[in-house]
Amino acid sequence: MQFLLKIVICCLVSCCFQTHSLGVAVHVNRNLHNRSISDFQNFPTEALAAEYPNTKLILDTVLARGTETWDRLAEMVDTFGHRMTGSKGLEDSLDWIAERIQSEGIKVLREDVQVPNWKRGQESLMMTHPREANIPVLGLGLSIGTGTTPIEAEIVVVDNWDELSVADVTGKIVVMNAAFTSYGATGPYRRTLATQAAEKGAVAALVRSVTPFSLSTLHTGSSETSTIPSAAITIESSEMFKRMQDRGQRVTLRLSMGATGCTKANGCDSFPSSNIVAELTGTEFPNEVIAIGGHIDSWDVGTGAIDDGGGAFAAWGAIQLLWDLNIKPKRTIRAVFWNAEENSGAGAEEYYRAHADENHLIVLESDGGVWTPYGFTVSESSISEEKFKGLQQIAESQLRRIGAGNLTYGGAGADTQVWCQAGVPCGSQVVLDPFTGKPPAGTPEDSGYFWFHHTDADSMTHFTQRELDLNVASFAVLASALAEHGFEPPQM
Repeated sequence: MQFLLKIVICCLVSCCFQTHSLGVAVHVNRNLHNRSISDFQNFPTEALAAEYPNTKLILDTVLARGTETWDRLAEMVDTFGHRMTGSKGLEDSLDWIAERIQSEGIKVLREDVQVPNWKRGQESLMMTHPREANIPVLGLGLSIGTGTTPIEAEIVVVDNWDELSVADVTGKIVVMNAAFTSYGATGPYRRTLATQAAEKGAVAALVRSVTPFSLSTLHTGSSETSTIPSAAITIESSEMFKRMQDRGQRVTLRLSMGATGCTKANGCDSFPSSNIVAELTGTEFPNEVIAIGGHIDSWDVGTGAIDDGGGAFAAWGAIQLLWDLNIKPKRTIRAVFWNAEENSGAGAEEYYRAHADENHLIVLESDGGVWTPYGFTVSESSISEEKFKGLQQIAESQLRRIGAGNLTYGGAGADTQVWCQAGVPCGSQVVLDPFTGKPPAGTPEDSGYFWFHHTDADSMTHFTQRELDLNVASFAVLASALAEHGFEPPQM
């Protein structure tokens, strides 16, 4: 059913991507996602011979019978829902995870962290001129609310920072209609529009959802707490407002947002929560640590299965798999569930503060979805050329069977970048685009992850058990190899 759903979506999207609104074409390639078990097992003899004994055991096990990771993730998100910081859903999920890990006999720690306690409240947006119409809206995280009186004002639509810099927005609602080019290029509009618009006298800020594709889909995310409220609207609404302004029509909107918990003057209220750290202590070098993980918090739309329950559970699944196979690592392997990645990075900062004096060999995260794994990126500034080449040879030889052995230089994730800055090798797991089947390159065509990012569509429906299992295997193989051999390349 999941496969058929993806095919239907892909066919629909192939047509939709020809529109003026999106301007890109997607060519669907699901071959890599749908390889049979025999495709993985009937592999060249010389490639199989290069696998370490633990690698062979891990891959043979996962390919033959899978893991329980998908079922565990589904149970958590179905039972507790979203995991926004300060919510009951997050705290219940943390309790459930820690209890499950402990019940398996694996060492687990709860490490205290203070997280933001922002609350959304009720929201509405109405166009009041030239006609009355309800406009879909979703407040941005950490925004202030509108208070007891809604804000009603004329809009000014701009497409970029240059247009905002020369626009007269005093007393107006600014609509930023910036089209998606990449998350790195377009994300700052969401994060800083309210601050920049407020400095020019605007009374509210609305940003076009940061996504390459929309079926009237709203995407939330963090915004700098400003003196004016900020929210996301759909691509469809944003482009409609742009057309209306271009033809000289005056448009007024009435915005109501019940957000509480953050102010420009005092920052955000805090809430006591925790990171979770699951550990297999090394038998020979326990003070040398390989850390893998993902963030356990999410936004309050969808269930956070993709962002980033899947990444966190892939790390947990790797630890669990090694434990179940009685693989005792020479070096310590940790699965870290970082907290508050979405709105502050407090969990990553606290994990670094608590463990900065430990010898971490590498810190890796998964936060780009758990579709078919392709490999890993490592921050070039964080690793020596010698270690990089050794790691590259390890990944290529040990993960070749599942196509996940591609190691390149690339940016670090939000939860690992503090380790990069400290000179510890750090990076991210990389997966193939869910629709094109190609490695991500930061373009609209290969940004399928951002169709689901921070939306109600973030759910278990959009990835398969086998895809998640291969992510588990990828983490388990690389962590096991590093725990056994360090950065020494395999002897061929």
